[in-house]
Amino acid sequence: MPGRGILGDPGKGLIVMRPPYFTGSEPNAVQIVAPPSAVRVEALKDGHVVARTDLTNGLAKLALPAPSTLLFRAYDASGAVVAEHPYEDVTGAPNNAFFEPTIKGW
Repeated sequence: MPGRGILGDPGKGLIVMRPPYFTGSEPNAVQIVAPPSAVRVEALKDGHVVARTDLTNGLAKLALPAPSTLLFRAYDASGAVVAEHPYEDVTGAPNNAFFEPTIKGW
């Protein structure tokens, strides 16, 4: 069936993910997919900005050491928050039979 995919409003969605890896070292950056109107994203820890980057068409890569537990906010050109989402790296041993630790549950 054509047209299947993730449900949600693309004008308000925010995806932050560390790419899967198959080597010994985890990537030191996350990929960000924000609404197309977003021009900037910030990563916050306890209300303080710890990282930020500009977005192009809502997309960016942000250097971020692992493991991280942060709140991400995307802003439009006027400075209004257009999307917000918590982020936490997957760490530790698998907690169920469906989790594949060598690819971080991906």
